[in-house]
Amino acid sequence: MAGIFDININPWILMYIISMIPFIELRGAAVIGTAMGLPFWPMFFVCLLGNITPIPFVIYFGRRIFDWLGSTKLLGDGIASWKDLMARKAENVLKYGPIALITFVGIPIPGTGGWGGAIASVFFDIPMKTAVPCIFTGLIIANLIMLFGSGLFFGILGMLF
Repeated sequence: MAGIFDININPWILMYIISMIPFIELRGAAVIGTAMGLPFWPMFFVCLLGNITPIPFVIYFGRRIFDWLGSTKLLGDGIASWKDLMARKAENVLKYGPIALITFVGIPIPGTGGWGGAIASVFFDIPMKTAVPCIFTGLIIANLIMLFGSGLFFGILGMLF
């Protein structure tokens, strides 16, 4: 009898798909891939590619979608809260420019990442030709932090058990 999690999917396709999911992104994929024992560099590139794939689309269509979601009853309050949060951060973003966006995306904490950086670039009207390279650079930093961190975590865990 097959269990609920007995699926037969290529682990590289799985890493790519997980990396595209908002809020999970390559941060979650890096941990899962490390736990699965996948090799570092192929996982680095697959997770990076998966996470950057939707970003130009998010930026391109983001303004229209953001305005539409803000006008709905279901998500209007959440979008308004997000806009308030971003408005409080506007001073730093405008003061530090691209470095702020790279840092925002690159430090792996909840709520940041490629999708968050793309939404921030939409909100702050950062042009795509500036935003995508900054987000890509931040994703490289976050990917390295997560892969080395998860490798260290699972390495120590393996030594203990």
